[in-house]
Amino acid sequence: MIERDQNLKMIRPKVSVEPNSKMTETFQNETLRPILKLQNDLIFILFRNLIKARKNTYQKMDAADKLLFIEKSLKEDKRFKDLFLGIIIGHFTAEESHFYFENVQELSKRIITMMIQRIQSQLETI
Repeated sequence: MIERDQNLKMIRPKVSVEPNSKMTETFQNETLRPILKLQNDLIFILFRNLIKARKNTYQKMDAADKLLFIEKSLKEDKRFKDLFLGIIIGHFTAEESHFYFENVQELSKRIITMMIQRIQSQLETI
């Protein structure tokens, strides 16, 4: 398990981190942000597949409706939300997993919010 944890940390991209006093903010900056950056391509592949499954109605939407679609898809579609959480949680070390499950509600919300922002900020690539 130690080797897996070390390997997971080695493949994560480096992101600038500001020191925080709150443990969940530190976890967000030191763990979640690098994993989200690492998984960026997969996030977009999954989101494009969601668009295809919805018969490409997304492409006919204006920019404001696309932003709302992204948010609703990640917050309200339980299957889709769980899939996105899984691709992030699967990259946690054992220690990070323990911390996540102790703070599952708050951290799940943070992950989804960060993912929504990530997709929305790259709207032109979808």
